[in-house]
Amino acid sequence: MRTARSRTSGEKRFDFLLMAPSSQSVEPPQNPGRFNYGKGESHYVFEAIKADCIKQIVMDVVMHDEAAYRDSVVSAYKWRVQRRQREIERREEELQRAAEKKRKALEDLLRSRIEMMSTAVASMNYSDQIRNLIAAMQVKSESAKQPIKDLERWVRWASHHANTIDPRHMSAQGFEAWIGKFKLKH
Repeated sequence: MRTARSRTSGEKRFDFLLMAPSSQSVEPPQNPGRFNYGKGESHYVFEAIKADCIKQIVMDVVMHDEAAYRDSVVSAYKWRVQRRQREIERREEELQRAAEKKRKALEDLLRSRIEMMSTAVASMNYSDQIRNLIAAMQVKSESAKQPIKDLERWVRWASHHANTIDPRHMSAQGFEAWIGKFKLKH
């Protein structure tokens, strides 16, 4: 059983018109009562218009409409599937870019932390070397027969410099700010 369906704006409508060949308008037809219908593969010649002829024409029109409708539905479905696949691929690429960005940020953060630690250790070692130098100069000064001029001023300056670069001599606020640069999560 066939049911009627409404046409959508995207469908093509196949109209037909039965008419006598144009040559009949000028002169009488060679075969009176003979009618042509269609073009190409669907071309029919009828001797007379009867119920079977009309039924055949109507069935061809319905079949043509149904085939066109099926083709448009399949085409729309394929388009939606392709669009969804492209969207899935785009989203996967976006996630990969975000993951790569996060990985790079983590690597940069770890590199920065290691660099800050290395700098702190190097500064601590350097300040210890300065203090060792101060101690060596003071021993040398004590063994000298005459006092070394401006030694005390140099010792004060060198001690201050060693304390300035030594992370062990940071204030509580300075130490807290330094730890904050590590961006540790709680």
